[in-house]
Amino acid sequence: MEENVASLVRRFHVTSTIHVPIALASEPIGVIVFAATGTRIYDGKDLAFAEELARRASNAMHNAQLFQAAEVERVRAEEAAALRERLVAIVGHDLRNPLSAIIVAAQLLNRSGLAPHEANLVARTQKSADRMMRMIGQVLDFARIRAGQSFELDFEPVDLHQICNTVVSELRMSRPDKQIDLDFEGRADIVCDPDRIAQVLSNLIGNAIQHGTPGPISVSIRDAKTDAVVIAVHNLGPPITEEAQATLFDAFRQEPSKGDGDSRSIGLGLFIANEIVRAHGGKIVVRSPDRGGTTFVVTLPRKPVVPGVGGGAA
Repeated sequence: MEENVASLVRRFHVTSTIHVPIALASEPIGVIVFAATGTRIYDGKDLAFAEELARRASNAMHNAQLFQAAEVERVRAEEAAALRERLVAIVGHDLRNPLSAIIVAAQLLNRSGLAPHEANLVARTQKSADRMMRMIGQVLDFARIRAGQSFELDFEPVDLHQICNTVVSELRMSRPDKQIDLDFEGRADIVCDPDRIAQVLSNLIGNAIQHGTPGPISVSIRDAKTDAVVIAVHNLGPPITEEAQATLFDAFRQEPSKGDGDSRSIGLGLFIANEIVRAHGGKIVVRSPDRGGTTFVVTLPRKPVVPGVGGGAA
C-alpha cells in the first residue's frame, strides 16, 4: 500500500497531502485524501476543512444506519400488531359461542332446585363466565377500534336515570359488600345508545370498586343546562399521579388494585369507555386531587355529535 502511494506521489508530482479517516461507531471504514501538486502546500485551514468533511460523512452514514434499523423495526412492529389484532378478533369470536353455552347451562341449573352448596358453585361458575364474556366483548371492541371500524351504535331517546338505576342495581347484587350511592339532579333525557352508555357506567363503577379504598362509591347525574348531561363516579383512595393520568385511557394499561375488587383486568375498560363517550360526541376527564379520592366525570350531549372518531349520529 505504501509503495502504491509513493508511486502515485512521484507520478503526479504531489507536493502536499491530507489523510483524514471516516469512522462509524469508532471504527474506521474509509479515508478522505486530499492531494496537491505544484507549489500548493496544505495548511491548518485545509486540515480543518478535511476533518469537518470527514465528520459530516461519518454522521451521514451513522444516520443512514439508524434510519435503516428504525425502518426494519417499524415494519416488524406493524406486522406483529396486525397479526395480534387478527388473532384477537378470531379468538374473541370463537370463544363466545362455547361461553354462551356455559352461561345458559348455569342459568338452567340455577332453576332446578339445587342444594345450597351446589347452587353456590353454579353461581360462581356463572359469575366467572359472565366476566369472561365481558372481557371478550372488550377485546372485540378493541379489535374494531384498531381496525379503524366505528362502534355499532343504536341511538334512541332514553332517560339516563333509568340506565344508571339498572346498572347500579346489577352491581349492588353482584357486590353486596360495596356501598354505591346515587344522586340525581335535574332532567337526564338524552339520545344515545343505551347499552353502550350502560357499558360506560359499568366500567367506571367497576374501576372504582377495583381501585378505590373501602368506603362508599357515589354516582351522580346532573343537568349541565348547556344541552349536556354530566355523570360523575367518585371513589375514595390515594390520588392518581399526573404521570399516570396521562396514560389512564390507554389500551392494556394496568395498575395494581388498591381496593378490594377483582384485580384480574385486561386493562381495556377505561379505554373502551373513553371511545364510547367520544363516539357520542362527549368526553371523560379524571379529577384526582391530593386528598378526597378520585372522580371520573363524563359529559354527554343531549343529542349525539360525531367528533370525527368512531360512531355516528342519529
